[in-house]
Amino acid sequence: MGTERETVTIAGVMRDNHNQGLALPAAPQLIALFRQVPKVNFGFKDVLVRSDVAPEALEQAVAQQLHALDSRLPLSEVETMSEYLDDMTAVKRFTTVILACFAGTGLLLAVMGIYGVIAYLVAQRTQEIGIRLALGAPQSAVVWLVSSQGLRMALAGVAIGLVGTVLAARSMTSLLYGISALDPVTMGLASIVLIAIALGACVLPARNAAKIDPIQALRTE
Repeated sequence: MGTERETVTIAGVMRDNHNQGLALPAAPQLIALFRQVPKVNFGFKDVLVRSDVAPEALEQAVAQQLHALDSRLPLSEVETMSEYLDDMTAVKRFTTVILACFAGTGLLLAVMGIYGVIAYLVAQRTQEIGIRLALGAPQSAVVWLVSSQGLRMALAGVAIGLVGTVLAARSMTSLLYGISALDPVTMGLASIVLIAIALGACVLPARNAAKIDPIQALRTE
């Protein structure tokens, strides 16, 4: 306690407490009795009440008990644990929502881009597809031929995204709690979802390619 030296007795050791922020590591701290060290934290103290009763119904009872101990004790702020956690994570949640909006917009643009590119490639390969169909290629083979192009683009994009995630992992750590920025399950599921969405964007151009009339395709230059 500054320059003062005082002998203390350790009554117990608590588990890790993230009272500085959920995303921050637990730091060493000393918890002392109010009567022994009344000036810690400038005299402000927190009282935590755990009960099966609705929190709103306890406010008056807690205030009465505190005033019964000392009528001069003020009760300046009362909130539930849910409200406390919401206040603590408000900035992080807002940042997460903004990032999610940007990510959703980027995903939408990616889907539109893949659809446009695949549709353009189908138009460029109309004669080739018509020849394949005329020679007896099944429609399923044409669908896979077109979809595989979109799949290759999706795999390349996911690979680039995973590399970017690894590089940006350190900056994302402060926004996460209870999960690593490089969590393999999350990254694996995200990759699968992105690939599935990319394949979905290829479905319509692929089906249109499979329905090409071979005779009309061969007549087109």
